[in-house]
Amino acid sequence: MKKLVLAILIAIIVIANSVLINPVRAETTVNGIITSDVTWTKANSPYTFQGPVAVDRGVTLTIESGISININNYYLQVNGTLIARGTNNDRIMFTAANQDPNNPWLRQARIDFTTAGSNSMLENVIFPDFISVSASILVSKCIVPEVEIKAGTPTISDCSITKLTISDGSPLIRNNDITGEFTQIKGTPTINANTIHSKPWTRGGSPTFIGNKLYDGIDADSSGGQITIANNEISSSGTSYVILIVGRVQAVVSNNKITGVSNVIGIGSSGILSSVTITQNQISGCNIAINLDMTTSEVTKNTLTNNSIGLNLVLGPAMAQASGEFAKIPYANVHDNTILQNSIGLQITPYEGSQVNNNNIYDNSKFDLKLQSASDYTIANNYWGTTDTAAISQKIFDFKNDFNLGHVTVTPVLSQPVSQFTPNFSAPVSTLLPIVTLTPIPVANTATPGPTQNNPTSTTNQPTTGIPFDLSTTELAILGVLIIIAALLVILIVTLRGRGKK
Repeated sequence: MKKLVLAILIAIIVIANSVLINPVRAETTVNGIITSDVTWTKANSPYTFQGPVAVDRGVTLTIESGISININNYYLQVNGTLIARGTNNDRIMFTAANQDPNNPWLRQARIDFTTAGSNSMLENVIFPDFISVSASILVSKCIVPEVEIKAGTPTISDCSITKLTISDGSPLIRNNDITGEFTQIKGTPTINANTIHSKPWTRGGSPTFIGNKLYDGIDADSSGGQITIANNEISSSGTSYVILIVGRVQAVVSNNKITGVSNVIGIGSSGILSSVTITQNQISGCNIAINLDMTTSEVTKNTLTNNSIGLNLVLGPAMAQASGEFAKIPYANVHDNTILQNSIGLQITPYEGSQVNNNNIYDNSKFDLKLQSASDYTIANNYWGTTDTAAISQKIFDFKNDFNLGHVTVTPVLSQPVSQFTPNFSAPVSTLLPIVTLTPIPVANTATPGPTQNNPTSTTNQPTTGIPFDLSTTELAILGVLIIIAALLVILIVTLRGRGKK
């Protein structure tokens, strides 16, 4: 009897060890069209694609946390709804077969959210290559090598993204770390509170940049629309411009902290088809803080300090004789700015329709104003740090310095400095914009799909060994049964010993 009991105990220990150290793992292979609601479970993970997989219209695929999905060289097309919500400690991981190194344009390992789909939600998911979005979905806390947004109103938040392309739609891009290329921005995206390491390049539409940290500036070169750049901290890696506005663009650049290096322009705009409103910015460290070349502009309440040139205005009437659309003559309205402690405060090629008044222009090391025109120029009602016109004239570069230039008249002058706008950049640059919560479609059937004609085929294979300790629901049930058997054996042994003593 004792030998029998000992043999049973040894068998239980061996079985329990097998469950705990080398648990049984199923592998589920999938391909085809999913035509009814289904859940991919951790018990049947990993899932392996043997062909492309599609989620049909009106159908929901739910993926449990902790699942591994090998997409191979195929793709997942979501025409319905995908709910994939991992946790911080148990993410959903997509992997892929090695892509063809000789054909980098063959982008197979991907997830496509088509215009037919909606209400998809992805959280704590790791993607192998890229996702293409044309639907209203939520993507958060994910790691994505590339995101391509083609349409819809998706929200991408709290993600790590290598490359981002927005060709249309109205996405909210919020609180992400964007480390690589960020190009071809079109549509009406809102780009809020991100850390952006490369230079975004807008090519059309009406994008809004608000509350971001940008380490390589912004290029706005588009065929129409209005770009808004507000409440950002923007610097430059050394390229020509921190912010560039060209083409048929209307731009509002407000309340930004712009820090350049010695060879860059802080805000630059050129061309008579562009118009810019530049207000309440703080710009320092640049070759030229603001450079406006034949651009209609409103420049107000900016603080321009510690630059080689504070403000450079080129507003000559070169296009005055052109016809049609090009007959537009640019002008600048410059007021209530503080331009000081630069090498040259204001450098100007004036035009008679432009107004430069009610500014603080003083304490610049070489000149407060440098004229770039043979015509005489009157710049009245500004504060020059003094009311002594002789002292003011000494800090103005004009006919007396170069007889090819005109004379500058500064009277009347202001006797008191203009109130200086001081933005509070120590406060958070912005609050996060709200995310619209999508309600996922209820899942009617959460059974794992069988090998039916309309569902992806699935097969179960024996697992490999050495999988980390991680028990599924089935494994926990087996372990519970083994514990109960062991307890019953203990009771049996105690009972037999009691009878033996009698």
